[in-house]
Amino acid sequence: MSPSSRGEGATRREVMAAAGATCLAAAFSPTRALARTAGHRNLVVDYQRCTGCRTCEAACAGANVPGHGPEPDGLAPPARSNVQVHGYVPEVQVPTACSLCEDAPCVAACPIPEQDGRKALYRREDGVVVSDPARCVRCGSCARACEAERRGVIRMTATGPEGFCVLCGACVAACPYRALSIEPGDHEFRGVPPDRIAAELTLRWYGG
Repeated sequence: MSPSSRGEGATRREVMAAAGATCLAAAFSPTRALARTAGHRNLVVDYQRCTGCRTCEAACAGANVPGHGPEPDGLAPPARSNVQVHGYVPEVQVPTACSLCEDAPCVAACPIPEQDGRKALYRREDGVVVSDPARCVRCGSCARACEAERRGVIRMTATGPEGFCVLCGACVAACPYRALSIEPGDHEFRGVPPDRIAAELTLRWYGG
């Protein structure tokens, strides 16, 4: 969407456009093609609503980091949130989370042989990708596959990979700007890395 079609809210972006839109756009390669198939639910972001407040990070961490309760309590480290907000100049805020990709490159890369139809990393019936800590050898193959083929959201820890969206909805419920939702199937930026999303939004909002 061009800045002129965004009404009064576009004024600040129009003023900032000359400061660096062209440079930022040139820094990134074109968006990698991604197979478009409907299917599992995943986190969807309305980038025009997001302000970069990072409430989603705190909510996700409070709900999902081990040792913290089912409700966000403000004590969990946002760095371990399954949602991470990336900020860019000119102003573009890109919340990023595991897309629960239909073809799951992370699962495909897991070298552990299947037992009962499951590798050490597998997909549950609800679409969520799960690591079995009893079988995971912490080789990092899943993280490397995600980095090379999708968003690079998987983090390796002493107990195995983390960073997979669990569809708990804590971030959606906590967002004060209603910028997040959980919806089935595909959407424009599913699986696309944050740098490339920012490059595309910069061109749309600030021009190039």
